[in-house]
Amino acid sequence: MKKGLGALLILAVMLVCAACGQAQGLESLNYQDCGAFQYGLAQVMVEQNGERLYGLIDMEGNLKTPLEYLEINPMVNELMRVLKKTQDGERYGYLDAGGELVIDCVYEEAYDIVNGYAVVGNQVDGQMRYGLIDNRGNLVLPIQYDDLGDYCDGLIRFGVYDGEGVMKYGYMDLSGTVRIQAVYPIATDFDNGRALVSDGDSGQALQMIDTQGQTVISGLPYADAATGIYENYILVANYYEEELNFGIIDYSGREIVPAIYTHLEFAGEGFVVANEMEDGTMSTLVFDFDGQERYFPGGYTHVGDYSEGKLLAFVGDEETGEGVYSYLDSWGDLAVPGAFDWAQPFSDGLAVVGQRQADGSYLYGYIDEAGSLVIPYRYQQARAYSEGTMAVMENGRWRYLSY
Repeated sequence: MKKGLGALLILAVMLVCAACGQAQGLESLNYQDCGAFQYGLAQVMVEQNGERLYGLIDMEGNLKTPLEYLEINPMVNELMRVLKKTQDGERYGYLDAGGELVIDCVYEEAYDIVNGYAVVGNQVDGQMRYGLIDNRGNLVLPIQYDDLGDYCDGLIRFGVYDGEGVMKYGYMDLSGTVRIQAVYPIATDFDNGRALVSDGDSGQALQMIDTQGQTVISGLPYADAATGIYENYILVANYYEEELNFGIIDYSGREIVPAIYTHLEFAGEGFVVANEMEDGTMSTLVFDFDGQERYFPGGYTHVGDYSEGKLLAFVGDEETGEGVYSYLDSWGDLAVPGAFDWAQPFSDGLAVVGQRQADGSYLYGYIDEAGSLVIPYRYQQARAYSEGTMAVMENGRWRYLSY
């Protein structure tokens, strides 16, 4: 009987090992850090003279970009924003999906491509000024504006300082023609044909305007707002004891979540909100898209990081990360069996989890959505599962596993 159990155990281990193999060409990599694959490329890092330098490898382990970048940001609209040391100092540019530098590193500030255009900035006469480039690097608007927003609904939000040193915002088109005069001290980018602005004379109240500058809704009781963060919804905020409290409205001005919460994030089927309690735990709610509340069980230190239908919940010390992690659905019920010493959000059906060791360190493995440990706790570091691979460190060496 004991021999039978041993044989079954060996078979189970063999099945796990068979399911998880070495990615070809990625068995042992001479990098200090490796990231998850995105669109067939993964970020790798080496340290040289106390500096961290990043490059990109493909799924065969070939280096697609030189290890010369101080920063490589995730791909957005087929371009990656990168930071590099040049003769003029640290400058931003853009790589394409193949890792080629297609927009030179010449900008002191740069932002992701949105609707085919990106805001870039350089010092002009000792002041940071901003302009707009297209996704080929052509300068569409000269670098001369005090502030620029993203290109949305045919308009760009721009800011200029008035004679009293107050930034006022207006809107212009791609030719630089002003369509809505710069008279607003508070203004959001357009989204769904609407923007929120304040003329500064109405106290803590915003108005919603259309792309012609006509008021659609007035007297919205909020101090600030941001559009384009959540599809079809607007983030709004009010100040309470000098701290911003957040809420959500829709484009009709209907309040979905009152602006009374210090923590708010999108959660797939609604919005997770929370306020900190006196004992350090969070009072957590989920509002669905109709504004209905779903009450969570109390006692969580943090609930958030929504991914693939699951919320990551934590009870413990947020500074040290020591505590217990679990996965909840948007009703606060357990979505994945088990509790873990350390955990990350799910990615492509798997999540990195950690087991605390006697010396205080952690070993990492992977669970599936049923809570089964499909990759055992054996790695010193582990990255999110993506595109059929995961980057792991064992005995100080990085490699990629296929699963």
